[in-house]
Amino acid sequence: MKLALNLSYKGERTYLHGSDFFNLLEKKASEVTKLDDAYVKQLSFHKVANNACELHDVQPENQSTVSGKISFGSPSNPDIPEMWIVETDKPVENRYEYDEPFIEGKVVFDQEQKTTSLTGGAGYSAIEEIIVLTKALNYHLSPDVAGKWLFGRIDLNEQLAKKYEHVTLKMKRMFPNRFSISEIIADDKHIGDIQFIVGKP
Repeated sequence: MKLALNLSYKGERTYLHGSDFFNLLEKKASEVTKLDDAYVKQLSFHKVANNACELHDVQPENQSTVSGKISFGSPSNPDIPEMWIVETDKPVENRYEYDEPFIEGKVVFDQEQKTTSLTGGAGYSAIEEIIVLTKALNYHLSPDVAGKWLFGRIDLNEQLAKKYEHVTLKMKRMFPNRFSISEIIADDKHIGDIQFIVGKP
């Protein structure tokens, strides 16, 4: 199987954003797995994708084309094989507006608890808001980086809801200027972890 992932650049970026991969793959989960209850359980990235991408169910021989991997979860089938996000040589043709500063303006930072939180949402998808919260937390705690803090991986204990009333990101482990792991606490429940890395998109 090779499924084209029709994504656009987000805001002013010149690379495809992890939140857009997540949202599209969440929509495609049932189609790809043939399971009505499938969802994105784990999504990880090895490198930034600047060109259009495909989802493959067979590991490519050329590993340099692999941008990331995904594991789908399903209450009815816990053994869905992982799949690969593969970058092609086709250009990305579209772009859409994204008001990230609007979300950032609603984020509350707690230095003592090493958390960022958002109440009531900001009108964006849950994964977009979680990524902004994590990014804000990383830059608060490690502002001087040789590149940018980038979304690297998410591991979920359950399917991500479309909306939460209150989301908190709590730092679990950080190597400044390198790597971090944060807990995702949504409506007072730990629903998974998210990892960020320092890279150069």
